[in-house]
Amino acid sequence: AKTTSPVNDAPVIINRATSFQTKEDTALYIHEIGINDVDAYEGGASLIEITIQTFHGDVVLATSAGLHVQEQEDSSILVVVGSVRAINSGLQGMKYIPREDYFGEDE
Repeated sequence: AKTTSPVNDAPVIINRATSFQTKEDTALYIHEIGINDVDAYEGGASLIEITIQTFHGDVVLATSAGLHVQEQEDSSILVVVGSVRAINSGLQGMKYIPREDYFGEDE
């Protein structure tokens, strides 16, 4: 008899754009991003955790319905727990707010 062990596949970022741009001191609404996690669907409405981090700005989710959101470092780090569907709802239309007078790349 063969024995197989389940593998926990990491969540995958679904991003239709390779980069985003905004003018200095101008907020950016991001609509082309989401996540997928095949393991989260296997057990029904499994909860997953993602971390969103910026270095030169803050992030505000489009909605926090169905999510547990923990802000760290003045909203530059968000730890988000919820179902894939709830997290994707929060990501679709999230707002990136650059730090005042910052010009350059952010990750």
